[in-house]
Amino acid sequence: MQIDFQKIKEDAERELEKISSALELENLRVKYFGRKEGVLTNILKSLKDLDDAQKRIIGARANEMKQYLEEAIGGKLKQLKEKQAEFSQAMEKIDVTAPGRRVEHGHLHPLTIVRREIEDIFRSMGFDIVEGPEVETEWYNFDALNVPADH
Repeated sequence: MQIDFQKIKEDAERELEKISSALELENLRVKYFGRKEGVLTNILKSLKDLDDAQKRIIGARANEMKQYLEEAIGGKLKQLKEKQAEFSQAMEKIDVTAPGRRVEHGHLHPLTIVRREIEDIFRSMGFDIVEGPEVETEWYNFDALNVPADH
């Protein structure tokens, strides 16, 4: 029984280079180590039909291949996890120098809206809107204007 372990290794390496997700990596692992159709699993199952000398040779090579593929798959999984961590870290980065967003709470009272519209109309006609106290004192209404007390 001749098994080309070098070809299996080259095929696995070629497939590992193309993998870009954990799901694809899991499919590759099942392809080589799966219980029913795994390439190495089938080789190890076929050892029972061989004589002792061939069992030792092929079994040793199969175990070396198994160990190599487990390490390669583990390394690729680690690489994919690091890549995912870098991506998620980049997505979660917060720019503390960016201005904050103003949160609008509530709304204006309808009378305030109408008052502002009226003020805009008067401004467009040339008037000025002057803010001041709502009630004037006697001093400003009479005494400062030299109005006699008996007026």
